[in-house]
Amino acid sequence: MTAASLIKLQLEKSEIRLRKALEGLTDQELKARPQSLAPAFWQLGHLAASDWGVLNRAGAPPELPAFFQEQYRKDTKGENLTQSAGEVWAGFSKVQAGLLALAAGDLEKPAVHPAGIYNNVGEGIFYMLIHRGYHHGKIMTLRALLGKT
Repeated sequence: MTAASLIKLQLEKSEIRLRKALEGLTDQELKARPQSLAPAFWQLGHLAASDWGVLNRAGAPPELPAFFQEQYRKDTKGENLTQSAGEVWAGFSKVQAGLLALAAGDLEKPAVHPAGIYNNVGEGIFYMLIHRGYHHGKIMTLRALLGKT
């Protein structure tokens, strides 16, 4: 298995896990903030905004509505979210397609994170996969706090 095919597989599997984690939650539950945590809905939008960052640094950003960078960046808390689940999933789908396209190309292509977290496309996508796993865990915690299995 090549590095590119392994990355592609993990990107696809991480999307499946995220979809399953959010499955069955009502709009109210998606935006609920038990114990003042950022809601499940925010977790997904945040992943789209963060994944977009890798694409932007690689020179291949899809066009996303401004609300992603305004309401879902790392220093926001998921308060007063007004977007629909469809809008956020559409943005996530765009960045997912972009990451899959990047994974099929030159993994050594420069894509430098300003804090030095990654320096090229391969490192950036790998970091985003770890980041997705972290937020998947947050979603699962929110599900438990909402009494969902």
